[in-house]
Amino acid sequence: MGRESFKADAGFVIACIVFGSIAALIACGSLYSVAVTLKKNYNDSLTKYVYNDLNVQDDLSESRKDVENPEEEPFVVRFLMCFDFYTNFGKIMAVPKQSNPDQLPVLNGMRVMSLGWVMIGHLLLIQLYVMDNPLYAMQRCNNFLMQVIGNGTPSVDTFFIMSGLLVMLGTLRTLDKFGSRGKPGTFWPLFYVHRLIRLWPTMLLTILFTVGFYANLAPIFYSPTFQNSNSNSVPSSCKGTNWLSTAFFYSNLVSDPGATCIDWTWYVSNDMQFYLISPVFVLLYRIPGKGKLMSVCSISLLILVNTLIVLIASGVNNAPPAAGTATFGVPSALTHFDFTSIWATSRLYFACYCRFQTYGQGLLLGALVYERNWIQSKLDNLPVNKRVALIGSIWTVAFAMGFVSVFGCYPYDQGGNMGAWGAAFYNATFRLLWGFFVSALILLCTLGYGGVINDFLSLPFWIPFARVNYTTYIIHLMCLILYSQALEHVVHFSTLDVTLACGGILICINCLSLVVSCIIEAPFIAVEKLLLRR
Repeated sequence: MGRESFKADAGFVIACIVFGSIAALIACGSLYSVAVTLKKNYNDSLTKYVYNDLNVQDDLSESRKDVENPEEEPFVVRFLMCFDFYTNFGKIMAVPKQSNPDQLPVLNGMRVMSLGWVMIGHLLLIQLYVMDNPLYAMQRCNNFLMQVIGNGTPSVDTFFIMSGLLVMLGTLRTLDKFGSRGKPGTFWPLFYVHRLIRLWPTMLLTILFTVGFYANLAPIFYSPTFQNSNSNSVPSSCKGTNWLSTAFFYSNLVSDPGATCIDWTWYVSNDMQFYLISPVFVLLYRIPGKGKLMSVCSISLLILVNTLIVLIASGVNNAPPAAGTATFGVPSALTHFDFTSIWATSRLYFACYCRFQTYGQGLLLGALVYERNWIQSKLDNLPVNKRVALIGSIWTVAFAMGFVSVFGCYPYDQGGNMGAWGAAFYNATFRLLWGFFVSALILLCTLGYGGVINDFLSLPFWIPFARVNYTTYIIHLMCLILYSQALEHVVHFSTLDVTLACGGILICINCLSLVVSCIIEAPFIAVEKLLLRR
């Protein structure tokens, strides 16, 4: 079958209008910024080399004041400047000269590396459909090191931990700044408005790109070998009202989350649902007296309920371990476990009532980091030998838990026995183990006991890519699908070839995200600050 010809529909027209309007705003804002910069440089050169008259210098200083004080510019000009590509790119790439003690630089490296882990798993999963030796690729998952890819779902839990941490810690610190002057009438509405402005632009425009441009233009570039014309293609999943579940954050609760519009955003739906209830835990924590205990107990109770749901549902329905991804290369798993139940195919992985564990751990971690001065004082009061023993023990236990979480299915892959309730116990606990590992790593790095791990994860190199992490997450699978379907020949799996391909693709997608963020995400964040005067 040859490449299809171009076909335009209403979605294409709407996409052209919307993206054309954004392009016009970016062009106007960027050109105005360039013009102002050139004018300022010209005036500065006149001041320095030509004029010495006091009156002239006063006039020029007034001109500079207009440039250096954007608050004095008309609203329309300030609005256009929100779309200035050069300014937004500079903000994303800027590395602070001095670290802010209130920030957690260790999260920068964790964000980028965890999303890289997600992208590698997605790339290999997609390319199974365009390989000439997919069975061999699946069997390679039996390899010890390949467990990192085959059982790579804890990478998503890292984001749940970081999200819960930042929500709890950031909200508590913000409320502390308000103090007795708290603004309950505006703070909590803006708490949710800010989240929507942060999430919606990139997500909605990606949906529009999918139904407008992808559906109409992608077939032109598809390889005849991998023409995607089936009803399960990405554009087909966004047709009609299918996109509503993604846009309004309930795609993880539909009967088949894997068939929703840009279905990889199930994580955002979970995160938003957890975000909706997070103020309850924050407000409990701020109640004098036993408020902190009430908050910790309520979070722990939800984690326990989540764990019991996963344990019972997994055991009763004979679900495979780790959503089945850890047993790709084990043919006997198809007979030992039921891969057809809705719990195995959907709920255990996507549903919010099965994914609160690590988000709850993140909330608890946020409370610990909030109290880090108290924790630090307690550690400082310990004798050096006891402190070293305590920190070393925490590191040892944390790494052991992380190891078991990722490599716990390896004995089964090598022919060991894992019954239905053994798999159920693993499903109920392996995310908790990973959550403890990540939480311990973040807390110890924050307290100054991270050593070389903290130094590496806090490198300034990670900062720009961490800032565009959300954009990278939203667009990465679209890029991987387009890449795979544009191939002119089948892929032959080999470890070396896949390693090189993954490295190149990760670099390309992260660099593309820097550009896309300057066009979509950064301008709307700037507009929010302009409108809300933050």
